[in-house]
Amino acid sequence: MVNNTNKEFWYWIELIGFDHSASDFGTAEFLGRLAQKPTGISLLFSDIDFVNLHDSSKRGIPLRPCDCSYGGHRQSEERERQEWTGTQLVGLVSALKKQGIKVVFSLFNFFVYIGDDKRAVYGDFISRNPELRDIAPDGTKGLSVNVLKRFADGRFYEDYLFQKIKEVIDCYGFDGLQLADGLSSSRPSLENSDFSDDTVSQFFEWGKAENGNTFIEKMLSVGVLPTVGSEDGYRQRRDIILDDFRYEFTVFLTERWRRFYAKLHDRLVCAGHTVIVNSTWTRGPFEALYRYGLDYAKAFEKGGFYGIMIEDVSATRAIMSDEDQGGFHLNPEERRYCVYEYDLMQSEIKTYLPKVKQLTMSSVKDTQEQWDVLRHAPTALERAILRRSNCPVLTENGYANTSEGAWYCLSDSMRQADWEIISEKEGVANSGDSVSGFSGAVFLFSETLLYPQLNRYIEKRAYSSNLIYTALTTAGLTVGGSATTEGLARHPKKMSVIAVDPGLMTAAEQDALAACGGAVVSIGVRAEKLGRPAFEANYGLYDVCFYGTVFSEGALQELHAALSANAQKIRCDSFSNSEDRGIWTQPLQYERHTTRFMRMLADFINKACALPHTLPTEYECKLTAFWLKSGVLRLLITSDENTYALPKIEVGLPIVSARSRTKYRGYEIPYEGSVFSVRVPPKGMEIVDIEVRQ
Repeated sequence: MVNNTNKEFWYWIELIGFDHSASDFGTAEFLGRLAQKPTGISLLFSDIDFVNLHDSSKRGIPLRPCDCSYGGHRQSEERERQEWTGTQLVGLVSALKKQGIKVVFSLFNFFVYIGDDKRAVYGDFISRNPELRDIAPDGTKGLSVNVLKRFADGRFYEDYLFQKIKEVIDCYGFDGLQLADGLSSSRPSLENSDFSDDTVSQFFEWGKAENGNTFIEKMLSVGVLPTVGSEDGYRQRRDIILDDFRYEFTVFLTERWRRFYAKLHDRLVCAGHTVIVNSTWTRGPFEALYRYGLDYAKAFEKGGFYGIMIEDVSATRAIMSDEDQGGFHLNPEERRYCVYEYDLMQSEIKTYLPKVKQLTMSSVKDTQEQWDVLRHAPTALERAILRRSNCPVLTENGYANTSEGAWYCLSDSMRQADWEIISEKEGVANSGDSVSGFSGAVFLFSETLLYPQLNRYIEKRAYSSNLIYTALTTAGLTVGGSATTEGLARHPKKMSVIAVDPGLMTAAEQDALAACGGAVVSIGVRAEKLGRPAFEANYGLYDVCFYGTVFSEGALQELHAALSANAQKIRCDSFSNSEDRGIWTQPLQYERHTTRFMRMLADFINKACALPHTLPTEYECKLTAFWLKSGVLRLLITSDENTYALPKIEVGLPIVSARSRTKYRGYEIPYEGSVFSVRVPPKGMEIVDIEVRQ
């Protein structure tokens, strides 16, 4: 067992992955399969009543089936579900900690599971406290606990929850907690979430404190009442809030989650416990805010959290069925390109939380949810591993990689050979020098834009920064990485920057952008501080401005003619906020330009800014390009094809040598002048390091 990188390796696993009949509870058997020593293990308890019903005096009694396996499933590929006791759980935790491994526990906010007799088993706690259940859009009770609600006597559930979590940690000897789905953020999206009397009363309390009686009177005047007496009244109130007060209700939820996280910090982090929090349903800052009412910056404003577990599902999303997507249909183009939104999500979160450690979920297999990316989409898994270790971000502290380690989901029933393959990929992914600069275009992120873009999207279904950047990436723009305005200001280096709505940024942010020293492409609200652009035009949705001497007048005029001729818009279907039933699996709908328009724009930027780019061939591949401190140009080449791809790539400088990091050492990359070619596996990635003559 080796650990030859400075990365962390965490294993998310159920009790069914261990053996309570063994003297060491199966720890030696499990650890013996691994190719690197774990930093930590998170034991998954899928039902929130593991905490709600905890009684330290009854540690010797059997745990429930849903505590012993995810959802209480009866058998894995490895063994049948065993009946564990709390005393045996203490022994397992102790055995793992003796190996120098951190041990945390994790749980979801479910309170129901399917028993062995195929009948639903409801938790005793929620039966006694039904007021804590989420309420569905039609006014019926949901099947999960809403952690922001209050007991019937007015006490906040979170106060009870954190006290019980502390008791569980102390009772079983855990190092801490992984706050997982439904607890780190709401399980239902905002449109499908809770508009109960409790939640709306809290909304009224917030509204009065923030905006005074005028806001309350406005809500009352259009029929928003703090209490209703029927399901019809509930539905009507929900629809009015979503259609008339969606922005205000979202801001209210961000404050509510801020208070929740502040208590989590004060009760557990300050007590010295390891606390790791799941990201919000695979979403970056904008979509976490719009879809779930959570603002990452507010949630993590108190330091001290061990890290955030980034839910990267890029390896599984494209192969999931519509039923797996919550019934939403992904069209072929959405399936083809959805991986890029997860690349962007990781770097976007890092720009908003630069000081928070990111541990990236690596989807391998899940017996309960019935997917197995290790065997069914191995090139997609490899691509995710390679990408998360080569995803640079520039912040005020310099260049950093987004991910500081892997979080393997789930880790039971894996063979030694499986872990050896994964470890080999991890070693390749982590090879090479640190980043010294960007060769591709830089996406600029600013926290200042979050709420103005949220308000604009609610009102007009207008673009946001992440939507524009994703569209440009899928259109073929060569990406270097992402940056904050503080990063541009503190580490000035000539680079090509794409900025959305710079005119809405602060004066200091605009100054940093103006001083970046390279080409700037501004999309959206322009900034006067950037001076006079070499070219500007509006194609029906937003202004497009080019700054810098690399943009020649003749080329810009040709581009303008081409864009004008292809400026058709894809209009967003008109629907009210109350009619939206979206969850994270449904792509955001917004008014946008066609793929052809974005490809013309991306191709022009690639060539005008002399970015490495693919030459026209039958294969569609995307590039990420950045410089290493050794002077080597690193290229990540991602294929969107279902076959092997052999793209031809122009790097813009004479090639001295080319080495594949992902193939065997004897593999020779053909190159001539400044162009090379490499074979890329279906839906996979290759990493090539190029030495060039400057």
